[in-house]
Amino acid sequence: MDISMYIKSYHKVFGIILAAILFAGFTAGSAEFERLERGHFVIYHQNKDLANGLTWKAEYYYKKILGHLGSAEFRPWEGKDKCEIYLYKTKAEYLKATGAPEWSAGLAQDNPLRFSAYEGSPDLATTTFPHELTHIIFRLFTDRKRMPLWLEEGMAQFEEEDQSSLYKRKRFVKMSVKDGSYIRLVELMNMPQVPEDNVDLFYTESASVVDHLITDNIRTSFGKFLTCLKNGQSRDEALNNAYQWKYKNGMSDLEKRWLEFIKRKY
Repeated sequence: MDISMYIKSYHKVFGIILAAILFAGFTAGSAEFERLERGHFVIYHQNKDLANGLTWKAEYYYKKILGHLGSAEFRPWEGKDKCEIYLYKTKAEYLKATGAPEWSAGLAQDNPLRFSAYEGSPDLATTTFPHELTHIIFRLFTDRKRMPLWLEEGMAQFEEEDQSSLYKRKRFVKMSVKDGSYIRLVELMNMPQVPEDNVDLFYTESASVVDHLITDNIRTSFGKFLTCLKNGQSRDEALNNAYQWKYKNGMSDLEKRWLEFIKRKY
């Protein structure tokens, strides 16, 4: 499969990393915004219909992502502080205000809690926003601790809902497993950065492992796994504590059950 099918997602995720490091202090610029608050979000916008629709989607994704984390205690933005969303009228205004790279479709921060995009941003409600929101919530849940790259990027990809992209992603992983070209999980989970020669497989396979860990197990296991890692446990210790008997032999059991999951579900 052509790597270009997934390069957009790679650039988008890389933009998030750039945002956290380089653009943490951007401002709204000179644009005049209306303010819409609903639930856990405040949207600053210049398009009432778009903003209204996105607030409902924001709440939907908020509940969905927290449901996958499975922690009753973790409920960000329940008080005065909210997650801010800035919707710029044009891409030019968005780029000027945020300093984002030209190819960026949206930009997420976790300090302050803010997501920015523009009105014509491609697949805003189904891809860009849930992906970026997942990064913000993931970092809050893990107290901004350094976590394995495959885990955060895999969850962000997993929460996207564009059906065409989801179908292609699952098909690609299934074919990689079938012909034996998939990345072995020990290798995948030790990667400190995205492999330039295998960008698409890194992201799609990471999302499929997260899919397995979340949907093929009890509801609270994935959040417990993240918590164990956050608290300094090794990967095998975290797997054993969060999933108990299922991966008692560590990575060998995880890869075996993940491969079975791909053959059953994909």
